[in-house]
Amino acid sequence: FRDVLRDRRLWLLLVTVIAINITWHGYRAWLPLYLQEQRGFNEAQMSRFTTYYYLVADVGSWTVGGLTLWLCRRGVALQTSRLITYGGSALLTTTTLLVPFLPDGWPLKVGLLLVAFGALGLFPSYFALSQEVSARHQGKITGTLGFAAHLSLAMIYPLEGLINDRTGSFNLVLCIVGVPPLFA
Repeated sequence: FRDVLRDRRLWLLLVTVIAINITWHGYRAWLPLYLQEQRGFNEAQMSRFTTYYYLVADVGSWTVGGLTLWLCRRGVALQTSRLITYGGSALLTTTTLLVPFLPDGWPLKVGLLLVAFGALGLFPSYFALSQEVSARHQGKITGTLGFAAHLSLAMIYPLEGLINDRTGSFNLVLCIVGVPPLFA
């Protein structure tokens, strides 16, 4: 573990994995409640929309992986390709800043689907970068980063819940959770 903990890339990835999990799991936890309690979706509508949400998220992940490969095959350096695709995904997650202000119907749905595409699109670059820290210590790296990400979520969820309760709205939390990947 000394070798792993001395590598500054691990610490940069720690910030990254916490940031991307705040977005992904923030929406995983609060989107169904937001749609039903604040946007008037019934259970069937919420279930149908969240199915689309997760399908678009999967497409985001595949697209980012494919786009990274496509850029590399066109002569763009691997690191630059990853930065471009991660940056594009992070920009899409900031669509969350608009979500509370979008009217019901297709504008809201498109805004949420852009967040979904970007949120899962962040993960391919993160996983690829985590594999570059050390092939010898890959299990330690993946385990440490995963543990840290979920430990941070265990501390963040109560705060998000408190904000939701105090404001009587999911708007502030849903605005905030899409921003951290941009900083990472």
